[in-house]
Amino acid sequence: MGLGATARAGAGPRGASRRRSRDHRRTTGRDRGGADRQEPAAHACNPRGALTALRRDRLLLRAGPAPAAERASSIRELAEADGARIAGRAPTGFVRTALGARAVLGRRHRRAPRAPIASPSTSPMLGEAEGERGFVVARRLSGERAAPADGSLVLLSPRRLCRHLLVCGATGSGKTETVLRLAYAVAKGSEAPVFYLDGKGDKHNAERFLGLMADAGRQVRVFPNEPFFGWRGAAHEVHGRLMEVIDYASEGPAAWYRDVAKNVLRLTCEHPDGPPRSSSELLARMDLAHLKTVHGGSSALAALSAQQLAQVRLRYEAFFGQARGALDGCWSWEDASAAYLLLDSLALHEETAGLARFLFEDFAHYFKARKLRERFALLIVDEFSGLASASGMAARIEQARGFNTALVLAPQVIAGMGDEAEVERITGSVETVICHRVNTPEPVVGLAGTRRGIEYSTHFGLEGSTGHGSARVQHQYKVDPDKVRSLDPGIAYLISRGRAMKIAVLRVPDLRRELPTQRSWKGGESAVPHDIRVSERTELPF
Repeated sequence: MGLGATARAGAGPRGASRRRSRDHRRTTGRDRGGADRQEPAAHACNPRGALTALRRDRLLLRAGPAPAAERASSIRELAEADGARIAGRAPTGFVRTALGARAVLGRRHRRAPRAPIASPSTSPMLGEAEGERGFVVARRLSGERAAPADGSLVLLSPRRLCRHLLVCGATGSGKTETVLRLAYAVAKGSEAPVFYLDGKGDKHNAERFLGLMADAGRQVRVFPNEPFFGWRGAAHEVHGRLMEVIDYASEGPAAWYRDVAKNVLRLTCEHPDGPPRSSSELLARMDLAHLKTVHGGSSALAALSAQQLAQVRLRYEAFFGQARGALDGCWSWEDASAAYLLLDSLALHEETAGLARFLFEDFAHYFKARKLRERFALLIVDEFSGLASASGMAARIEQARGFNTALVLAPQVIAGMGDEAEVERITGSVETVICHRVNTPEPVVGLAGTRRGIEYSTHFGLEGSTGHGSARVQHQYKVDPDKVRSLDPGIAYLISRGRAMKIAVLRVPDLRRELPTQRSWKGGESAVPHDIRVSERTELPF
C-alpha cells in the first residue's frame, strides 16, 4: 500500500490519535456543545477566538435549560443586550452550538448580514396576532415586543391605529416610505378611505401614492387639481373652519384682532340665507351696510366699525385670492375612497399653513358629523409641523380616537409640533411611535422609558491605574440615542407602551401615475370677483 492509500485510510499514529479523540468525545457527549464543551487549543493563541468562546459559554449559561429553538432565540437577545453585533441571525458557529449541532471550530466569526426585507411583490398586506387582524408594516429585527407580530411581521390593527401613530424622521431616513407602506396596506387590506395631506407639496410622492392606490383598485381625488368643496356644515361649523385660516396669537394686540375677526365671521355666517357656500359669497357679505340690513341693531354690529370690517375682509380676500378657487369645488371627504391633498408651499407662500388648517378642521367635522361612526378612516398628515400651531389641533387629535378615525402624524422632529405644552399633549394622545434617523432623538426615545444600568469608573494616578475604581447605578435610555442618529434608511425603532423594538419597514412597489390635469376653476385667476373689491364698490351688488 502506498503513501497516498495510507493517508486516505487515516492510517498512521496521527490518524489513530484523531479517531480515539473523536470516539472519546462521542461517548462522553462533549461533542454537542454546551457549557461543558472543550474548546480546541487553537484558541489559546487566538485572543479573539478565546473571547468569543468565553462570551458564548456565558450566554449559554444565562440562557438556561430550554428547547433548542427557544434557547437560540434567548441567546440572540442576550447577545444583543451584551453588545454583540448580530443583525437578524448570529454567526454560523454560534448558532450551531446553541442548537446542539457539531460546532464549526477555528472559523473566523464574521458579522452577519442584515435581515432580508421582503420584496414588494411577496410582502403580505394582512396578518393576525393576539386574536386580531392587522396591517403588515414592517419586519421585526430585535428588541421587545412593542406591537403584535405574525411571526416576524409587525402588525398595526385598526384599533391600535385609532389610538394614532407618530412617524418621525429626517430627510432621506425612510419616513415617507413608511407612511406610504401603511397607506398601501390599508387600501389593499380593507375598504377604509385613505387620505393623505401633504404639507411639503412633493409631486413625486403624489405620483407614487396615485400608483399605489390604483394598484389597490382605488380612484384618487387630487387637490388642488380637483377643487375641494369646503363649505359643508352649519353656521358655527363653517365659522370655526374660517377662524383656523389665520393663526392669531392668544395674547397681545393680535388677540384683539382675533376677537374682531371672530365677530365679523359670526355676523356673516349667522345669516337668514344660511352660512356662505363659497369664498365669493363670504366676501360679498362683509359689507357694513348689508350687515346692518340683515342684523339691524345687533350689539355685535354696533361695536364694529367700517375700518375694522375692511381690515378683516382684506385679510380673507388675500387668502382666498391666493387659493384661487381651490376651496369652491364639488367634492369632499365623503365623496372619495382615496384622496391626496397637495399643498404647494412655493405657490401658496404664507397661506399654506392656513389652508392646511382649514382642510384639517373640515376633516374634523367630517369624522364627527358626516362619517358613520363605525366606519374606519385613515388620514396621513405629512410635515405635521405646519399644522401644529393651531390652538385646537391637539383637541381634534383627542376627539378622533372616539370616532374610529386614525391619524398618522409625520413631522421631521417632535419639537416642530408646537410649544412644549402642545407637544406633550399630542404625544400623550399617540400610542405608537415609529422613529427613523433623527438628529435630536432624545424627546422620542424618552417615550420608551429608561432602565437601570451600572456605570463603572477606574481611578488613575501619575503612574497609571491605581487599582481602585467605583460603580454606580443610573437610569439609561432603553433606546440608545446614538444608535437612532446612525440608523440606515428604512430602519426604525417602534415604541409603544414603554416598549421598543427595532424594525425594518417593508418596501412598497415603485408604481407611479401622472397627476390629473388642473381644471379651470371658477373665477379664473382669482376667486374674488373684481366688482366687489373693497376699493371699487360702495354698495352690495344685489
